[in-house]
Amino acid sequence: MDNINLIRRIAWSFYKTSKINGAGKSIEWGDLFGEACLAYLKAIQSYKPGDAKETTFAYQAMKNRLITFCNKELKYQFLLQKDKGVFNWADLIAETPEYEFFERSFTSLPRSDVFKAFSQDTRTIINLVLREPQKYAVPPRTVLGKIRKRLQGKGWGESRINESIRVLKKELS
Repeated sequence: MDNINLIRRIAWSFYKTSKINGAGKSIEWGDLFGEACLAYLKAIQSYKPGDAKETTFAYQAMKNRLITFCNKELKYQFLLQKDKGVFNWADLIAETPEYEFFERSFTSLPRSDVFKAFSQDTRTIINLVLREPQKYAVPPRTVLGKIRKRLQGKGWGESRINESIRVLKKELS
């Protein structure tokens, strides 16, 4: 491999920036380096002179493959922790800048005047999420489906659910 330093450099950058669910653990260096090597070899085989410079083409191929690999690995680790029962909602948000806001705002939200100003349906949805946040610690596209299913289980109709979610979005924006 002619560009071993390029492979090392991109694998190292992903190693330094990939954290598993805020736990401070990175994806293993060897796994990232191996994926980068495989991506490099595949890129060199499919490289056509004239498309781009060889190293640029290889770099983009390695970067894309490592992004996909990291996303899959992080999702797997998230699900593994959740299945083992060691998933903790606080771990997910503890390292985010919004954590302090979350702590101050949402723990006192049900007693606040702002919360009381929301419609009853909006308060029901917010309470649903705040009572069991670990159930809703899923990718954003999945959250609405989980909320809808839960509200349907409480006897809410589709039109009431859709209207309540629309109002909630409007009230929180």
